[in-house]
Amino acid sequence: MINKEIVLVCNTPLFYSKNDEVLMLQWLKKIKCINAINRIDEIFYLHIGSDKISNNDLDNLIGLFNRYHCDSEQLKIFINPTNNQWFSSVDGVDEENYHNVYPKRQLENPADGEVVLFCTPLRFYTKKDEDLMFRLIKKIKCITKCYGIGEVLYLVIRPSQMTRKYLADLKALFMRYRFDIKQLEVFTKKIA
Repeated sequence: MINKEIVLVCNTPLFYSKNDEVLMLQWLKKIKCINAINRIDEIFYLHIGSDKISNNDLDNLIGLFNRYHCDSEQLKIFINPTNNQWFSSVDGVDEENYHNVYPKRQLENPADGEVVLFCTPLRFYTKKDEDLMFRLIKKIKCITKCYGIGEVLYLVIRPSQMTRKYLADLKALFMRYRFDIKQLEVFTKKIA
């Protein structure tokens, strides 16, 4: 065990919108082993008390580092006999390991003027990762409805309520979670 403080460095995470950045900071604040977060320019410094952290905290750090493209190599210091079977190597956890499956139901017909976006593949690194995605969705007020069928999330959009801010947040959502960004072209042409 290392008793001195460990500082993890997240170099220049790419944020697709202001809310994307806010959600990353909210996720960081929910990871219990992080004692302090400092930011200098575009670099985040995460201060952790020792190399002995909970498996849940490690799971969230790995998920966050992968979701925001930070260097996960530095997380190897936290691998121990209780979690090494989960992660044969930190480099090997680039795949999301958690997903939600929704009950089977009928695809709903959108109302006149509404557009339905298909969010797939619906994959998350942790439950917190999923929770933050839904927080972002709630901030996008032109989304009138959100529902899932199987492994697909459907977003019902009212284009008449689309603003540049909502479009930026939709782009952030689609880029961050690797959904098909081409679906947003219909809105970019109207907003531009």
